[in-house]
Amino acid sequence: KKQEEIEVRNNADSMIYTAEKTINEEEIKDKVSDDERSNIERLVAELRELISGDDIAAIKEKTDELTKVVQDIGARIYQEAAAAQQAAQGAAGGAGADPNAGAGPQDDDDGTIDAEFEEKK
Repeated sequence: KKQEEIEVRNNADSMIYTAEKTINEEEIKDKVSDDERSNIERLVAELRELISGDDIAAIKEKTDELTKVVQDIGARIYQEAAAAQQAAQGAAGGAGADPNAGAGPQDDDDGTIDAEFEEKK
C-alpha cells in the first residue's frame, strides 16, 4: 500500500513536470491556446494540492485527467504538423516533382551492381 502511494505521487509529480514543460517549451507554447494553457495550469494547481494530502484515489484521478489533456494537445499538434508537412510536400511535388517525368524509359538505378566473383585461396 505504501509503495502504491509512493508510485501514485511520483506519477503525479512526473505528469506535472510534463504538463508544465508542454505549455512552456518554445516550439510548442505558441500552439497551445489560452484556454488549454489555463486548463492545464488549473489541473496542475489542483494536483499539487492533492499530492500534499492523503487521498490517493483523487491524486490518481486528477493525474489521469491531466494526462488526457496533455496527450490531446500533443496529438493535435502532431496532426497539425503532419498536415503542414504533407501540404508542403504536395506543393513542392507539384512544382518540380521529377524533371525527367515522361521523358521515355528510365533505369531504376539504385547504385547496386550485379556481379559474379570467385574467391581464390
